[in-house]
Order: sequence, then structure tokens, then C-alpha cells
Amino acid sequence: PPRVEVLKQLQETAEKLSKTPQHQGSQMVDCIKAAAHDRILKHADREVRLWAAKCLIEGLRIFAPKPPLPADRLAATLELFLEQLYLLVEPSSVGFVHAVGLLEKINEVHAFMLLYDCTDPEKMIAAVAKVC
Repeated sequence: PPRVEVLKQLQETAEKLSKTPQHQGSQMVDCIKAAAHDRILKHADREVRLWAAKCLIEGLRIFAPKPPLPADRLAATLELFLEQLYLLVEPSSVGFVHAVGLLEKINEVHAFMLLYDCTDPEKMIAAVAKVC
């Protein structure tokens, strides 16, 4: 699908997920898993990846403490979060506000504690340390 269509779907999904109470998102699992697909996480467009991150952090919030993703997708999701946090370096960038919001949600749901559920937690710890 074209970039505009993918972006619109992710924005609509993020909005729905943000309004979904914790432990009440069973109807949204497929949307969350779709946002964690490589074609989205590795999309050429930075804004698409940003909105995927927003969907995924809301998915982790809804299903905390048990993420709705397998270990490999969880690792890819955490890597995406780290990528998005690089936007914090440039306070004048358009993505800065989104990165701050993402960081707040990451903190709220203790998302990086999930790195121990990944297949290679040591690799994830090194990646987190590199961003810090």
C-alpha cells in the first residue's frame, strides 16, 4: 500500500489503541501484530516507523505485563523504540514531541524491562546503553 494509506491506518490505529483501557484490547491484537511486521518496522519512511512505535507502545500498555508479541517481534519493537528515541537529540525537529511522548509511555509501562523476554537480552542491553 502507498505510504499515505499506511500512515493513515497507523494513525487511526494509534488513536483507537490510546483510548483502549488496559486488559480490554483483545480485538486489537491483530492490529498490534501488524504494526510489528518487518514491512512496517523497516519501512523507508521515518514517519511510518514513528506511528508504528506509537501503536506498539499502546499495545504493550494495554496488555501489560504480558506483551501480545512473540520474542522476535518484541526485540524488533524495542529496537524501533530505541531508533525513535534518537529524535530526542534534536528538540527543534517535528518528531521531538512524539519522541517525548513515546519516552513517557515507555517509562509508564516499563517497556525496556521486556528486553529480558527477548531471545538475545544481552544484545538489547547493549543497544539501550548505546542510546543512553
